[in-house]
Amino acid sequence: MPTPISYLIDDAALAIGDPNKGRVSPTHWLSFYNRATRELCQKANVLKYEGEFNLEARAEYRYPAEMTCFKGVEVTLTADDDDSWFFLKEMFEDEFREYTDRTYPIDALPSHYFAEANGFFLIPRPQATLSNCGLMHYFGLPDRVSDPTVNMQTDDTTQDLITRRIFGMRARNRLVEAAAEYATWKDDVESLMDKLDDRSQDRRSSLAPRRRRYSGMN
Repeated sequence: MPTPISYLIDDAALAIGDPNKGRVSPTHWLSFYNRATRELCQKANVLKYEGEFNLEARAEYRYPAEMTCFKGVEVTLTADDDDSWFFLKEMFEDEFREYTDRTYPIDALPSHYFAEANGFFLIPRPQATLSNCGLMHYFGLPDRVSDPTVNMQTDDTTQDLITRRIFGMRARNRLVEAAAEYATWKDDVESLMDKLDDRSQDRRSSLAPRRRRYSGMN
């Protein structure tokens, strides 16, 4: 069942003994919520998006502004045919350079993609424009909200983490309490990440440490 944002704010306000929100205004509570959810989505893959885009006669495409982790691309020649979509295989830099050296291949549809920091390349390059025949899969940031009565974008399993982070932000002037709350929150984010998909489908991701990857970050 969808959960209104006001539910989390009420919990955080009750935790500091301010159920009527007299000491902290509703506007400030909503600001804390926005910061808490965006911080969570930066650190863990909790909000998944799918975005259609046009295949064009070019190779390079930019990521969506809200993206935090790119998961892959599907393409098709016929966007209305649900059974015709297929996932592209991923190339790495050495493979991409070798395959596109001196000339960039062109075909009706790409078969691979190469992901960089700011965007990705399709290989081969499509030979013509195909409307809505590309589909990006990615994790990203939530929308900034200005109405506490709207529902959370993230899954209900994140409620307690977000509420505790809101409370931790309110406690930022009590430095010891705030630091302890934030340290506990980061540990819980690490535990959450263990239950979610890995940040990348990179076939080398198994070499990366799963736990404490954010240790040392403030």
